[in-house]
Amino acid sequence: MSHDKFSTGSIRDKREGKGRYDLLPPEGIALLARHFEIGAGKYGERNWELGQPISRIMDSALRHAFQFMAGRKDEDHLSAACWNLIAAMTIRERVRAGKLPKDLEDIG
Repeated sequence: MSHDKFSTGSIRDKREGKGRYDLLPPEGIALLARHFEIGAGKYGERNWELGQPISRIMDSALRHAFQFMAGRKDEDHLSAACWNLIAAMTIRERVRAGKLPKDLEDIG
């Protein structure tokens, strides 16, 4: 295993392949967190984690993306589209890890 060595003599595992969380944009993450908060108030905390078909989630993501592109201002459609994409990715990974039923990965 390869390590990074610092001037203090301390060593740490390399970052490569672990994701660069320090590169995530705080403004976008804050908007996404706000959308999670709104959804929790509307549907209950972590309701979506019970599992929904990815096709339904992608339909919502696309609808919100088109509403954003059409200039709709009635809600934050861009955050809603992002939320749906994050939910779809998470459900896909949990299906593949055996934590959710396989039939939820119904597209892709």
